[in-house]
Amino acid sequence: MKLRQLMRHPLARSLATIVLVCLMAYLRAMLLHGREPTRPFLLFYPVVMVAAIFGGLWNGLLATSLACVLRSSPSCSPPS
Repeated sequence: MKLRQLMRHPLARSLATIVLVCLMAYLRAMLLHGREPTRPFLLFYPVVMVAAIFGGLWNGLLATSLACVLRSSPSCSPPS
């Protein structure tokens, strides 16, 4: 199956959205490395936009809600 045909499947697009948001959360954690961010959602904006453009409304909402959950979880917050 070609990549273009695979990305037409809704489940594949949702999975790609989840992977992108998780990769950005990991990159954000590596970049900040325990510092408190001044703009906590800044790095998630491009991922949410890409997910919404290529995946549609529901994938954009999935990326937004997943970014909020990952940002507010205690494991992603810098230590006090």
